[in-house]
Amino acid sequence: IGAIPSEQAGQPLLIPEGNYGWFGEVFLQDTQWDGGTAYYGVGTRQHIQTTYGKKLDPTSSSSWFTLKAKGTSTQADTHLQRFTNIWNGGNDENTKKPAVPEPIVSAYNRLTVSGASGKQPHLMETLAAGDRGHIGTWRFYIRNPTEVEDTAQGLRGWVDSNPRVAASNLRFDGSKATSGAREGWNAVSNLIGGAHRTGAISGDVGDGSGGDRGLVAEGNFDDNIFPDSSVNNNRWQAFGGPGSTAGTGFHHAIAYDVPRAPLTSIGQFQHAQLSRYNFEPGFVVGNSYANPRIPLNKTIAADFAGQAIEVVDISYEVNSTLWDANFFSTLAPDYKSTGNSAGDYDTAFNFKSLQSGTTNLPNPRMRFAPQGSDTSLNGIIDDAGQKAPQAMASRILIDGSFNVNSTSKTAWKAILSTMGGAELPVINKTATPGSSQWARQDGIHFNRFGTTISDTPYLKGDGRSEAFSQGWRELSSDELDQLAEQIVVEIKARGPFRSFGDFVNRDPASSNVEYQRKGALQAALDRVVNTAAAIPSEIALPASNPPGASFSAAVSGENQAVGHAAYLMQGDVLQSLAPILQVRSDYFRIRTCGEALDASGKVIATAICEAFVQRVADYIDPVEKPETATADLTSNVNKIFGRRFQLVSFRWLSPTEI
Repeated sequence: IGAIPSEQAGQPLLIPEGNYGWFGEVFLQDTQWDGGTAYYGVGTRQHIQTTYGKKLDPTSSSSWFTLKAKGTSTQADTHLQRFTNIWNGGNDENTKKPAVPEPIVSAYNRLTVSGASGKQPHLMETLAAGDRGHIGTWRFYIRNPTEVEDTAQGLRGWVDSNPRVAASNLRFDGSKATSGAREGWNAVSNLIGGAHRTGAISGDVGDGSGGDRGLVAEGNFDDNIFPDSSVNNNRWQAFGGPGSTAGTGFHHAIAYDVPRAPLTSIGQFQHAQLSRYNFEPGFVVGNSYANPRIPLNKTIAADFAGQAIEVVDISYEVNSTLWDANFFSTLAPDYKSTGNSAGDYDTAFNFKSLQSGTTNLPNPRMRFAPQGSDTSLNGIIDDAGQKAPQAMASRILIDGSFNVNSTSKTAWKAILSTMGGAELPVINKTATPGSSQWARQDGIHFNRFGTTISDTPYLKGDGRSEAFSQGWRELSSDELDQLAEQIVVEIKARGPFRSFGDFVNRDPASSNVEYQRKGALQAALDRVVNTAAAIPSEIALPASNPPGASFSAAVSGENQAVGHAAYLMQGDVLQSLAPILQVRSDYFRIRTCGEALDASGKVIATAICEAFVQRVADYIDPVEKPETATADLTSNVNKIFGRRFQLVSFRWLSPTEI
C-alpha cells in the first residue's frame, strides 16, 4: 500500500479492494531489559519506543513480576521486575491512552498469496464483509506436569508456581523462551504460550528470538494451533491435568476446594489463597517444600539477586504462626443446622447434654469439659469478654490425641489407618445440574477435597487415569506399612519436635540439607508414595533445579505433578489428622514399685501400683483462669508448675500384670 500519509495518522485506514491482509503473531512480551543489549529480542523500552513509537511509562503499572534464571554468562543473573501487565502497559505519549506493549511482529517477508509459507492472507473485502469467522485464538496453558519440554525448566507443579495468579490478580510473571519449546523456570509462569505449529523452531515464530509467549494462533492454518476442546452441554471444554490435549489431559481437573460447610481442621486452610505472586507456592498452609528462590538455610531472600526485593518463605512463616495457636473446636452455632446465625450458643447446643457426654460436638473427637462454675455456654462467653475464644478452648479436650513424636511404627500405622473406609461425596460431572452421591472406598485414602468428581481413587502406577486429577490417592497395605516406617525414621532423625510448627516445617537451621528441603512428613511421603513408580512419566515428568546462582538446590527427586489431586502432600494428611495431633502428651500412665526389706536386706514384700493422670487446663494456683496466657502469669507457683494434673485412676497391680 505504501507509506501512510501523516495527515491520516490516528485515523481509520482505508484499503482498496483486491489487497490482501495477514496477521502476524501477537504475544506477551517482556518490556524491560536490565542490560544495554536487547538480548531477548524486542525486550527493551528503548526498542519499543524506536520500533513502535510508544514509550512505556515505568510507573504506570509496576505489577508484572518474574524471577528468571541465568542462562549464559552474558545475561543477567535474574529478571524480576516487569513494568506491565496484560491490560495496561503504559501510555501513548500522543493519545495519552493506554498502549499495549506486546508487539505484533509482521511476517511479510515470509508471505505468499497461496499461504504456502504458513501465513494465510485474506482479501480486504472478505474481512470487511465479516465473512472471516475467526482470526486468532489467544492460547494460554495452565502449567501441567508433562508439557514443559526444556528439562532445565521443570517446576514442582503448584508449589514452585501459583496457578491462581491468572484468576486472582493480573501480576503475571514475565515470559521468555530461547527455543520453540515451552519453558518455565525462566518465566516461572503458569501461563506458557503454545508453539505456532508442530516443530516450530526459534526464530520461526513470535519475535524472532524464540517468542512463543501466549501466542495468538491464526485460526485457519493447521488444526494443531487450536487448543483441543470439545462441546458438552453447549459448553466448550478444554483439557487439563497431566496435559492440554485430548490424548494427554482430561476435561475436569480439580485444583482447590471451596468449603461447603464450616471448617473442622486447620489443614483445610491449605486451599486458602494466601500467596499473591506466582513465585510463591499455590499451597501455603501445611506445605513444607523449600522455595527455590531462597537459600535453603534461610527463610528470606532479603535482596533477591540484588533487586531489592524480599522473597519470603511464606509457608514456613504461616505454619510457624498458625498451627500451635489455633484449632477448630466445632463448638459454634455455624456448625448446627438450626438456622441460627446470631451467635446464640445455648440455642444451638444443649449445655447439659454436652456436659454429660450424651451429645457430641460436630467433631466427636472434641469433648466439652466445662468448669465447675459453668452453667451455660453464653455465660462462659459473656464472663470471658475478649478472652472468650481462649475461655472456650480451655474447656475442650481431645478424645484420643496422638503425639507426633511417637517412634512406634505400629502406632503410626494405626493412626494412618483411621482414614480407611470413609465415605466421600462425588459430583456427577455429566449431569445438568451436577448431582452428587456417596462413594465408599475400603482402602486408606487422604482426599484433598471435600467433594470429588471421580468415584474411584488413583492407585500406584495407574498411569494416565482421570482419578489422578479428579479424585484422591489410595494407599496399598504395603505403602501404608512403608509410610509408617519412614515417618518413624524421620521422627527419630529430626525429633523430638517441641512445637507443631516445627513438625510441619522444614528445618533451615539444620546442617542436613535434606532437612532444609522439606518437612519430616513430606520427606516420608515422597520416598514412599510420590515415586516415579507410582506416578509414571505419562502423568508427570521429573522436576529439576533451576540454573543460576540466585536459586537454591531445593528440588530433590520430586516430579512436576506436585499439587495435583492425587499427588499426596503432607497438607492432605494434616487436613485429615491435624485435629487429633499434638507434639506432647497430656495423659500419662505412671507405675511405681515399693519394697520392704528385712535386716539383712532381703525383699520380704513388694507392692506395685499404677495411676493414670490427665493434664487439664486449670493452673495449680486457681488465682489465674485457665485462659490466661503463660506469658501473662503472675503467680510464681503457676510460672514454675504450670497446669494441674488430675488423678484419673489408681490401682494395685499383681505380679502377673507386670
